[in-house]
Amino acid sequence: MCRFAELYKSDALTGGHVIMLGADGDSKAAAYAALGAYPGGLQLGGGVSTENAVEYLDAGGCCTAC
Repeated sequence: MCRFAELYKSDALTGGHVIMLGADGDSKAAAYAALGAYPGGLQLGGGVSTENAVEYLDAGGCCTAC
C-alpha cells in the first residue's frame, strides 16, 4: 500500500483512494501507513465512521468517506 502512496506523492497526484476492505488490525495498519506516507494526499474509505474519522484525518487523510 505504501508503495502506491509514495508513487502518488512523487508524482504530486492528489485524491488517490485508500479503501479498507476490513476493520481488522492489519487493514487499519496498512491504511495508517499509506496515509502517513502521503499526508494530505489520499482519501480513505471503508470502515470509517463519525466515531473514528478524526483518527484517520489526524493520520494524514485529506478526507474520509463514511
